[in-house]
Amino acid sequence: MRAQQDRLRTTVRTSDVDCASRTIIASAIVVKAEGKVSDLDTASHTFTLTYKLGKTMEVDYSKAAVEGALADGAWVEVKLYGYDSISTSVLAARVGVEYESSVPDHFKSEVNTED
Repeated sequence: MRAQQDRLRTTVRTSDVDCASRTIIASAIVVKAEGKVSDLDTASHTFTLTYKLGKTMEVDYSKAAVEGALADGAWVEVKLYGYDSISTSVLAARVGVEYESSVPDHFKSEVNTED
């Protein structure tokens, strides 16, 4: 639901398409979000992602492949595959660090970069 409300990029892999009944069985759904990392907790493998004009989500990256040096202030692209209703964190499959300590100029209007 958040992916739709926040207009996040979503990819759906299908295992079966039935045109007659107008149904699609999804074998995987991946949502992509990018933004700034804050509140990085390397012990619990979580961080807050600020994306799309100041919206935030708690990300659990404990099962994710991390590419690059993850740090507070880094700009990342995150591939999300699920949600943990107990911790209220979204679950990351991959975290790719695009910029290690600063937000690129063309994204500064999307995210408030002041701490």
